[in-house]
This record gives sequence, C-alpha cells and structure tokens, in this order.
Amino acid sequence: MKYILILLTTILLSFVVSVKAQDVTGKEFKKSVLCSTHEFVTNDLQKNHKQFRKWWALSSQNELIELFVNKEKGTWTIILSNSEGLTCGLVGGNKDGSSFNIDNSSSEEET
Repeated sequence: MKYILILLTTILLSFVVSVKAQDVTGKEFKKSVLCSTHEFVTNDLQKNHKQFRKWWALSSQNELIELFVNKEKGTWTIILSNSEGLTCGLVGGNKDGSSFNIDNSSSEEET
C-alpha cells in the first residue's frame, strides 16, 4: 500500500509540474537590468569575478546567450547580447543556489 501511495503521489506531482510548465509558455517577464557593450561586460566578468565563458547559444531571436563560471568559487552569470552589441547581465548565483549581485565588482560572492 505504501508503494502505491508513493507511485500515485509521484504521478500527481509530475502532472502538476507539466501543467505549470505549460502555464508559463509564451508569457513575458520584464525586469530592469544593467547593460553595456559585450566587451565591457565580459571583461568585467573575467577580471573582477574570475568567470570565464563555459557555454553559449543563439536564441530564436538571434540573441547570444552565454554562461560564465568561476570554477574555484562556484559562481556563475548568464548574459544576453543582442545583434547590436548590447549585453545585459540576466542572473547570477553560487553553486549552493544563492544569488549574488552581478552589478557589484567587489567580492560579495565569496563564501
């Protein structure tokens, strides 16, 4: 009986997760972010945060999405660049899941 209850709970949770994923499709999220040239942003990530590009991709709108990682500290940042060369920091965090201020060049992200 215990295993049947676990199985039913798992099926219910997977259904809820798939419904949630369908709810957010096509929605738009707006947030103010700091932006600059691609060269400035990537140089700042490399020099001040010791983060280097680990992964990149092109979006369907021909935007460059890049992941920068500091392997020693476990910090990471995702940036987005448009075709005109404007680059914005979208999100950053630590390996433990906490976020840090990507706009601050001090070492707040040290653990």
